[in-house]
Amino acid sequence: MKINRINPTSAAFIMSLGIFVYGPATSFSIFGLRFGVISTILLLIVWLPIYFQLSYSFLFDKVYRLTLLQNPIQSFAVGTWIAGISVLCNVLIKYFPDFRNIIYFMTFINVSIWICFVFLIVYNFIQLYKHDYKDKVHGLILLSAVATQSIVLLINSVFPIKFAYLRPIIVLGLLFYALGIILLLNRYNFTKKWDLVTDWNNTNCVIHGALSITGLAIVSTQSLSTNAMLAFWTLVFILLVFIEIIEIIRATKRIQSLGFKKGIGNYHISQWSRNFTFGMFYAFTRHMLDSPHYTVPTVLSKILVQFITIWAMLTAFLLLYEIALYMLDYFNKRRALSQK
Repeated sequence: MKINRINPTSAAFIMSLGIFVYGPATSFSIFGLRFGVISTILLLIVWLPIYFQLSYSFLFDKVYRLTLLQNPIQSFAVGTWIAGISVLCNVLIKYFPDFRNIIYFMTFINVSIWICFVFLIVYNFIQLYKHDYKDKVHGLILLSAVATQSIVLLINSVFPIKFAYLRPIIVLGLLFYALGIILLLNRYNFTKKWDLVTDWNNTNCVIHGALSITGLAIVSTQSLSTNAMLAFWTLVFILLVFIEIIEIIRATKRIQSLGFKKGIGNYHISQWSRNFTFGMFYAFTRHMLDSPHYTVPTVLSKILVQFITIWAMLTAFLLLYEIALYMLDYFNKRRALSQK
């Protein structure tokens, strides 16, 4: 049986679509319960072949497995597998709560993968700090934090355990985030010369996305006071604005030097990371506003409600744009193959 090798970050699509169904889609009145149910079914249909190929490649393709595990940067791609399952399970809980046994099984598998992943990335963080990888690291390494916080959200949704037991995992995720940020700061040291068009990676948006999912984990476990939570949200928002300004400047420079199509009109799998981070920021903000544990000042609450409504529209636009790029890329490749 021959299975084509699949990009190890392919699960980022599940993360992106899943978080949209879980969060921003609920902001639109036209997307009711029926939309959520249909979207969840479609998500499952897409999830099965992606994870089958990932599992088969990892278990039975030695070259694929060793290439993934022995590359101290690429190994962090396994974080998309973990976060993808976590998001899918939360969507299933929301729209198919009777699937408890299936969700329990998926949770057990996901936590088991995450435990192995922790040992792997601890080893690879040591490698990244011991050896000179400073010009190669990018936002992919922050998937260590994303995967870890997604486990917090998953366990918190599935099992009725005390919040205190999950806080050490949140702290571990923050530690992974700090280790990754230090490496990224060493690479993008603004006193050194680097080119925004060629040296800035799509995955760098996870700089704010990893903190958004951390914020959602904190909200879910009620780990901070209202004032501390608002301060954390403000930090995430400032980082988001800062990183996305860089992205806008980068996009402008790419269009100027490469043209629209080559600049921002070509599909690349790493682009799904932006859809996920935008959707996660919506989910973080929405849950903070809805949580009875946090008393957000009325004026600020009204402003944020309006803000996330607009944010949901932006997230939906970016998701549709990315799907369009993917479809064009897919049909262009099929056409090229048919002409050979």
